[in-house]
Amino acid sequence: MDLSPVIGIKANTINDLYHEMTEHVNLEQLDLICAALDCKLTDLIV
Repeated sequence: MDLSPVIGIKANTINDLYHEMTEHVNLEQLDLICAALDCKLTDLIV
């Protein structure tokens, strides 16, 4: 699934989150990702 168009977040932003290359995390973005993937926030954060 191409997540970017589904949730309206740029692919580069998703990539940066995945590779831990961001200085801060936007909780609204994480909520959108969780909703699209049908998961909980704790599933994304290790």
